[in-house]
Amino acid sequence: MAPPASPKPLRSDTERTVRAILEAGEQVLSANPAATMEQIAEAAGVARTTVHRRFASREALITALAAWATQRFHEAVEAARPQTAPPAVALYQVTANVLRVKTGWGFAMGALPTDAPRSPASTPTYSLSARSCSSACATPACSRPTPISTGRGASTTP
Repeated sequence: MAPPASPKPLRSDTERTVRAILEAGEQVLSANPAATMEQIAEAAGVARTTVHRRFASREALITALAAWATQRFHEAVEAARPQTAPPAVALYQVTANVLRVKTGWGFAMGALPTDAPRSPASTPTYSLSARSCSSACATPACSRPTPISTGRGASTTP
């Protein structure tokens, strides 16, 4: 028996529409994890039927968003070149890249499902930490090389 054919690639206009829906889903669900498909469609600038044509259910949209988030995390790690950069530099860059991606994806990290929007007081600690770290790392102090102990009585700068 022949393996199933891979899905047909999307046309460029369809790809743009799906991306707009995913981006709107990211924004809307981050602000309100209980948001409806209609609210996501409105934010994407498309009809609700268009969202339903691309994603059969809210769960299908959330599954697609989680897959998209996973892909973005993978790209963030790869962009840091961990195989070729010095370890300390790679660790810093991977962390910075992942935090940039992660701050908008709280709903994909276990915040769903819920039946009510979260108040800022109940935002998960990791999300607050990520925002704090992102803003702290934008300071000049974070951009200066920091000596790292090599364990042999000497230190090196990444």
